[in-house]
Amino acid sequence: MSNGQCRLIIHYSLLTTHYSLLMFIIEEEPFGSLTLYKMLNQDTDEYVSILPGYGAIIQQLVLATASERLIEVIDGYDTSEQLLNAKPGAVKGNLLFPFPNRVNEGKYVFGGEKYQLPINEITRGHALHGLLYQADFEVVAQGASATGAFLILEYESDGKAEGYPFKYLLDLDFRLNDEGFSCKVVVQNLEEKEIPVGFGYHPSFKLGGRIDEMLLKLPIHSQVALDSRMIPTGEELPSDKCLEFSRIEGDSFNHTFHVDEENALAVTQLYDPKQNVSLVVWQHTGPNQFNYLQVYTPASRESIAIEPMTCAPDAFNNGKGLILLQPDETIEATFGVRVE
Repeated sequence: MSNGQCRLIIHYSLLTTHYSLLMFIIEEEPFGSLTLYKMLNQDTDEYVSILPGYGAIIQQLVLATASERLIEVIDGYDTSEQLLNAKPGAVKGNLLFPFPNRVNEGKYVFGGEKYQLPINEITRGHALHGLLYQADFEVVAQGASATGAFLILEYESDGKAEGYPFKYLLDLDFRLNDEGFSCKVVVQNLEEKEIPVGFGYHPSFKLGGRIDEMLLKLPIHSQVALDSRMIPTGEELPSDKCLEFSRIEGDSFNHTFHVDEENALAVTQLYDPKQNVSLVVWQHTGPNQFNYLQVYTPASRESIAIEPMTCAPDAFNNGKGLILLQPDETIEATFGVRVE
């Protein structure tokens, strides 16, 4: 165990509290052969369920509206079999690391060395959505109180991953409180040289029913132009897409946006006029933060993926938003969800 690794674990372990008979509690539940960790607000019945043993997936998120009505906002999996049979790289609600989105043909050059990532998007021939979609994260700290609950997961790389032979320590700090749900991603470089890093999350959101009648508002600065294989062309185009609330109707999204970084917080809103409910997805922006956003509409049109990302697609090759993490350096970035 490295000194840096010890510092992270000790720092988080100090946060652990006893949580019996409190408003917020943490429960463990079976999900087939997997275990769900459920952070629950006993007063409002709001909760979030996380699967540490399979990619740190955000499986369920139930939040209360202003009228105290509960609404499930994550399109998760009904059964563990559905999850375990999902195509590699197409898992819903998982962490995208060490790159979000795609790497062209899985190939890149870094530090004068050529690397080949596993190809898991067979139709286009790319590496898709990182390498940790089936990773087993360790629960290193958890706690609850009258004001909130937290769950901290950790993954340590042994430096032997195909196409990404670098050692790092990755912690995920999940929180549930009266302000909603948040996730802080913390990455530390355990190598004696710099390493390339990009990350994001891949949740699909829903408010009930089809999304066509809902309105979308995006916090974007520009749109990243993509070719027919979903790889950036090198251009960023001016875009007024959904700068104000716009009805989705028949629009199909598979778009990458560079978000507006002026306010250090970018906010995406999905509004359902029938229920008068707005889903808010926020992401910190700035150096080494979530400065990009992927929006995707699945064929079912019952949900919409809103994916905070630190970099553009193929950042290992084009460098757009790519983080060059120095030896022993630690970075963190946070996104969150609430309903209004």
